[in-house]
Amino acid sequence: MEGSVEGLRARAPVHFWNFASRARVCAWTLWNAIDDPPDASVIGFRPSTAGALHHGWQRERSFALESIVKAAIAAQRQIAQDKRPPSKTHDVETLWGEAKLPKLNRDDKWRLRKTSQLMDWEGRYATPASLKKDRSQSLETLLPRHMNGWIVGSSPPFGWDEFDRLYQVAEQSFFHSQAQLSGGPLRDGLDKR
Repeated sequence: MEGSVEGLRARAPVHFWNFASRARVCAWTLWNAIDDPPDASVIGFRPSTAGALHHGWQRERSFALESIVKAAIAAQRQIAQDKRPPSKTHDVETLWGEAKLPKLNRDDKWRLRKTSQLMDWEGRYATPASLKKDRSQSLETLLPRHMNGWIVGSSPPFGWDEFDRLYQVAEQSFFHSQAQLSGGPLRDGLDKR
């Protein structure tokens, strides 16, 4: 598999970056459409269009974050001449550490765990391959608690600004590694597709 097209793609940094950047554009488009959704009744959709757009935003946001972190890992491994592809996991918090990205505060840990939970549920199937990966308890450990143990706060915000800040951290790591490989900045050349 190492020399196959699939093997090459599985460890190609730009392959992951392409998926991440396209998912980011979709996430941005959905985020901006939530407050003024189109009339989906014309296609027979009766539930909340804004709710459907929000669901799509969360899915694309999660896919973009996972993919950009994997792009950073693949780029770092390419520099190290390590032919292993990024781990086949949706655990974005673990991938973040594997990519040697900056330490996360409590809210950002919650955001990455939420991303992982969404990726578990939004992958190719309607339910995760294993329900052993239920991350809801892991998410709850990061929420504020009262002295008696009751959760007293709500989850941290996870809108466009929070998402894009995390995305930019991983993307900058990717571009830094790509520049090391090529001897100069690559962003302009990659953006023109």
